[in-house]
Amino acid sequence: MDVPLRTAYSQAGRYGMQPKAKQSSRAGAAKTRTETVELVEEKQKLLDIREKGERERCASRRYLLNIIVKLICKNLSTFFN
Repeated sequence: MDVPLRTAYSQAGRYGMQPKAKQSSRAGAAKTRTETVELVEEKQKLLDIREKGERERCASRRYLLNIIVKLICKNLSTFFN
């Protein structure tokens, strides 16, 4: 009875795909990490923009409130004098 011999070609064909699969899964994981980092950075930028807008709104509200208080005080002082 003849026993078939394993050839280098059959071994390469059988085992040659495994490193590629590992490499592509590593590449996929690296891509996922890269995308995650990009999303985190983008979220931080949006939060920074939002925080800056809130600071500006608060500053303008304080400014307007200060003007209103001054006008009220001025009117009260003329009213009582």
